[in-house]
Amino acid sequence: MQVAENLKHFVLQAGSIYVHDSGYGYRDRVAQATEAGAYTVTAFYPGSFPLEDEQAKSFEVVKWLKKQRARAGKICCIRVFFRHGGKRYEARVVGLRRTEQQAQRMRRRKKKKAGQDHRKLQGETLYLAGWLLVLRTLPAADWSAQEVLSLYRARWHIEVLFKRIKQLLCQHILRAETEETARATVYAILVSWVLQHEVALELRANLQEMYLILEEEGKTMIEDPTNQERQEEPAISEWQVQALSVNLFRQQVQGVWSRQRLFDCLPLLRRHLGERRRKRPHQWQQVHRWLVDPAKAGPSEAGSERKTAVSARSTAFT
Repeated sequence: MQVAENLKHFVLQAGSIYVHDSGYGYRDRVAQATEAGAYTVTAFYPGSFPLEDEQAKSFEVVKWLKKQRARAGKICCIRVFFRHGGKRYEARVVGLRRTEQQAQRMRRRKKKKAGQDHRKLQGETLYLAGWLLVLRTLPAADWSAQEVLSLYRARWHIEVLFKRIKQLLCQHILRAETEETARATVYAILVSWVLQHEVALELRANLQEMYLILEEEGKTMIEDPTNQERQEEPAISEWQVQALSVNLFRQQVQGVWSRQRLFDCLPLLRRHLGERRRKRPHQWQQVHRWLVDPAKAGPSEAGSERKTAVSARSTAFT
């Protein structure tokens, strides 16, 4: 079952801050969160999100950005309004000027996407590739523009978490055919991740303690006070720590199987090693029976004694 990205699938809590990408960056989504007493920080595209200024006139985001003549790294912010369902809501647009390298990378991505969709890019879209645009409903007195951008960047770590779960736990596709089995599978995945995450936290704490000890030892070994060069310890790789923790958790659950243990459990594993009935015959099993024992392959496949001898010789060389 596939559904569109919509906040209607969630129960919004008053006072909460919802951070999401441009897939949720529409007036109805932001208005829904505002009506629930929540706050929104979302990427958006001006072409699909009409805005107004304080005088209720149409506000052109692109024209406003061009007037800023901003260099890379500059942050611009302005108060705006939007309408939905007969109501007028207040918000703020925060824009971060990307570097030329970042802008070129974003333009290539948009051109590739447009080619796949067989559509032509507009000049406005190419210009906006040089900006990171975020719409916020957070109070300006409590949140600066820089803090809002930092909060939006933190959203990416959620995507990274999903990627780690899929790859490290080998759960790219759920092997479930009903909602009940899919729900149970998701719960099992989340429980497994929480259990291994406790080990990952302990590993990370021990590594940080080791780095602090090495750093203190390095300071005492410096004989020349004018020497400013220091060899810094590499940052802890979250991916490697999680991978090590998952491998440990997998070994704890599965244990170590000997050859004798495998054959002792074979009667219980038999139903997992078989295949479901299918219209197309199983080629490997038919060929194997024909080579090893033609009599079991059926009357049409049974041959003479000479074929049995050939089959025996063929089996010896496989």
